[in-house]
Amino acid sequence: MTVVFIGGAPGIGKSTLAIEVARRIPSFQAVSFSDLMVKGLPKGVNPKRILSVTSPAVRKRARIGVVRSLRRIRSNVIVAGHYAVVAFDHHDWIGNLEVSFPREMADYIDAAVLAYRSRPFRSNSGRLQEYLVWCALEEMVFKHVCQLRDMPSIRLSLENPAVATRRLSGFVRQVAERNDELSDAPARR
Repeated sequence: MTVVFIGGAPGIGKSTLAIEVARRIPSFQAVSFSDLMVKGLPKGVNPKRILSVTSPAVRKRARIGVVRSLRRIRSNVIVAGHYAVVAFDHHDWIGNLEVSFPREMADYIDAAVLAYRSRPFRSNSGRLQEYLVWCALEEMVFKHVCQLRDMPSIRLSLENPAVATRRLSGFVRQVAERNDELSDAPARR
């Protein structure tokens, strides 16, 4: 089984990219880290407000629960999520920031991807400063994960989605081939 993690700032197209690559490589399935994480949170918690309405311990348990859920999936997986999260207060000041990529996930994945755009999509364009802070945090944790694990990694621009999809598809195939996973080999985990 091969697991590839795609992280990046919110709303740049990580999940769409994961879905498109999984469509091109049928032996992979796309999974949203936050969709799995919501299952481990108290009912009614808005995932977009997780930093302000849950404790660090609750978030940590939920994130470790995601890794356990992923381990039960018996196919190759492309996981879209975040390396870090940040919440701004009503004065546009950093209210909270946190590494959202658990150590257990670093030990589980086979490759890391940092997706980025030079600017956020139009719907987020009024919050450029917040977007740039989020990108810097994502980059910092991505670099740390890659140094910690010495795994295949790629920084991937999403400025041209078609090019990004081709590049990521090629990268995912290389990682899977390295793991001898595109064949019908039994899962090793």
